[in-house]
Amino acid sequence: MKLSTIILSAGLLFVVACSESKEPDAVVKQEEALQINENQAVEVALSFVNAYVVNCNQMSKALAVEEWVAMNTQTTMEFKAALTNLVNEAKKNNPEIGLEADPILNAQDYPENGFELESLDQTGNIIHLKGKGQPEFKLTLQMKQENGAWLVNSCGMVNNTFN
Repeated sequence: MKLSTIILSAGLLFVVACSESKEPDAVVKQEEALQINENQAVEVALSFVNAYVVNCNQMSKALAVEEWVAMNTQTTMEFKAALTNLVNEAKKNNPEIGLEADPILNAQDYPENGFELESLDQTGNIIHLKGKGQPEFKLTLQMKQENGAWLVNSCGMVNNTFN
């Protein structure tokens, strides 16, 4: 009887040990997936903003903000519509000047060397950037996942829900 108790105890211990060892692996894989997901959101945010800075740096050869965003595939349709409405409303209210600042960068001047990551929230959809060489210049983007891809849904004055 003692032998059967020992075998039963060993068997139970083995089952418990095996079931416990799977949970940490699942947690690690989930954390890795979240990290990859956050990295993708950050990559899109940086790609979008830094490509826009490159456009702005072209001065007189730069595309107008509405045209540039219309051609960009890294923004939601909601972002595109909000930008168009913002620009049209500004032109309607002040035909000579329109917006007094760039709607994406929310400024007249900007870091010409682009932006880098400052921080992001735990969900990965709010990303805070700072200017390269100008860390006091901040920009917050809200990202949205659509069809498995991260897209910019808010940046600067456009679709801004942060203020």
